[in-house]
Amino acid sequence: MAFYHQSNGNWRGAVGLLRGGLKRLQDFVPEARGIDVERLVRESEACLRELERLGPERVGEFDTSMIPRVRLTRER
Repeated sequence: MAFYHQSNGNWRGAVGLLRGGLKRLQDFVPEARGIDVERLVRESEACLRELERLGPERVGEFDTSMIPRVRLTRER
C-alpha cells in the first residue's frame, strides 16, 4: 500500500506505511516462512530514505525500480 500512495503523490501516506511496516517486520528478521525478511527490510529502508530525501514536493520522482520484491531465502 505504501507504493500505491507514492504512485498517487501521497508522500505522507507512503512514508507512514513504510515506517509502520518496517517496525512490524523487525520481529521476523532475518527470515520467516522461507522469506528473506532481512533483504526486504534493507530494500524497504532504502526506499524510505529516498522518499524522505525527495520530500512531498518531489514524491513523483521516486524511482519505482527500487520497490522491493518478496524473495525466498533460497534465492539469495
